[in-house]
Amino acid sequence: MKFTSEDLLKAMGLKAGDRVKLDRFNEELEIMCTKNGEFILKEKNQIFNDTWIISNLMDCEVTILQPKPTLTEDEKVILRNLPKDYKWIARDKDGKLFTYKTKPEKMILDGVYAYEDEVDEDYLTLKPIAHLFKLVKWEDEPYSIEELLKE
Repeated sequence: MKFTSEDLLKAMGLKAGDRVKLDRFNEELEIMCTKNGEFILKEKNQIFNDTWIISNLMDCEVTILQPKPTLTEDEKVILRNLPKDYKWIARDKDGKLFTYKTKPEKMILDGVYAYEDEVDEDYLTLKPIAHLFKLVKWEDEPYSIEELLKE
């Protein structure tokens, strides 16, 4: 009996649009469905066919990742209108929202994101609109504003 990648994906509880991580790779892969119903795995600009999928998925642990976070149209407008030198957005443990010029580090004991030699000009508080950007959580790494706007 011949199994297709579609059969394998269904048996694993996977479907088109799912993002997965394979234990032997560091990159996330996205399951895509072609126009003729074939499933492929896409990593950045590489596409993997049925043979690759079957040989790699059957032999390793697969983790289904949460869907990529998306911004509302209002949130996109806000980010597009921030000064261009603010490249990162993160939320502190207490819920305060900030944008940063440089990727901040999580200071777990303090419950904040910051970086060495930080000065007031290195970040902007988004306190008046902290109720927005629900996808930005303390538990997550800071988000690249540029990457969020690509979605």
